[in-house]
Amino acid sequence: MKLKHIYLPALLGISLFTSCSDDDDSLDATAPEIIVNEPTNDAHFHKGEEIHLDVDLLDNEALASYKIEIHSNFDGHTHGEARLLTTASPWAYQSTENIEGNVKEYNIHQHIVIPEDILEGAYHLGITAIDHVGNQNQAFIEIEIGHHNDHGDTHTLSIENLIASDVAPGSDIHTEAALTAAHGIQKVVVNIHGHGLNPTGDEIAWTFDQEYTNYSGTSATFHEHIDVPANATEGEYHITLTLIDNDGEHTSKGAHFHINHEAGGHDH
Repeated sequence: MKLKHIYLPALLGISLFTSCSDDDDSLDATAPEIIVNEPTNDAHFHKGEEIHLDVDLLDNEALASYKIEIHSNFDGHTHGEARLLTTASPWAYQSTENIEGNVKEYNIHQHIVIPEDILEGAYHLGITAIDHVGNQNQAFIEIEIGHHNDHGDTHTLSIENLIASDVAPGSDIHTEAALTAAHGIQKVVVNIHGHGLNPTGDEIAWTFDQEYTNYSGTSATFHEHIDVPANATEGEYHITLTLIDNDGEHTSKGAHFHINHEAGGHDH
């Protein structure tokens, strides 16, 4: 009888311990993943322009909300002191949105207008993603607004009139843009990725990354035909052009296009 009185509580303790362990194992402890497609780190902008924000959020179970924030990252050197003599203030931006439904993937696509009356300088752009149980992750990049180089010269960099045509799998994308770089064009980097793609069979979630060094001078027309694999999954894609000048400064611009069998294009 003594053995029973000792043994049964022991079994109960083991059972409770096992049950608690099982509960712990079932808890979602995985934070969301954040992929900032655009803007790129160290991209620079001018006051009055738009920041094209393109971010993919991924979670193993379900996303709940996200926050966008932009705040100054001034270093306090001499040019920072000069700013204090102006009537402008550092820019602070914040926006929080809920993600409805039980979704594991979500694309943030926004155009944020930069105010005209802010202080120029370095800023942080941050994304915070929270899942359905409260796990969260953050990603920050640095951007420059009204950037000047060490000689006080403005780095005029721009990508205008970006075109990326809808295409069919197995054809090519006609891509075109007007490039301007006051300090000379060093190269153009192209990135292509899809949003919310669901490949089936032998289909692929196609991505593309390539540098083009065949452009130079202070202005040029970017004109390329990019081959699309025949087994690329149909859906929405995003192309980002990054223009880099001879001093290493850069700016980016993006556009959306679709790959589907109804679209035109030239077979290759």
